[in-house]
Amino acid sequence: MTTDSVAIANVARNWGAEILMRPKALAGDRAPIEPVVRHAVEELMDKGARPDAVVLLMPPTPSRTPQHIDRAVRLLFEKKADSVVTVNETPANHSPYWTLVRSPRGKVTLFDGTSIKHMLPQRQAFPRQCYGRNDLVYALKPENLWQSPPNLYGNKVELLETEPEYQMDINTLDEWYDAEVKMRRMGRLKFHP
Repeated sequence: MTTDSVAIANVARNWGAEILMRPKALAGDRAPIEPVVRHAVEELMDKGARPDAVVLLMPPTPSRTPQHIDRAVRLLFEKKADSVVTVNETPANHSPYWTLVRSPRGKVTLFDGTSIKHMLPQRQAFPRQCYGRNDLVYALKPENLWQSPPNLYGNKVELLETEPEYQMDINTLDEWYDAEVKMRRMGRLKFHP
């Protein structure tokens, strides 16, 4: 685990995690993820590790299972991909086919500039499925982190569609409460009143 917080590092150590402390330049919640992951890989390589793959597990998404990780890594190697990104199908109302934007002059169009008069009448008419990253698992070749600019994806990206119930992103107290409800429904969290 990598962190810039001594308090978080201490809690994680108490639970058996190995810790890599981040330098100040990579501290805070606004630090881009690529240099953080690259720093972790460099630290491991300095200790003799030569990884064939890197797996990134985002902290605000604790609902992943070992099976999600295994499937992502297996797909990375089976498809000879540069990366595997877990996704869920975009809900119809969030799809670019139904996303509206307002121009600086106030004109409302579809996201691509098409008149809303030409909006597709139903989800089944969308020409293709759209996906949103769900941050459960990113599996990638370490070389991606040394590209210019460093990235998680590389050139050949595979999508791993996961079950919608595992999608959660905890950044606010309300999202925490929603996640608790989902976890209880999945039977992974025992709630003690």
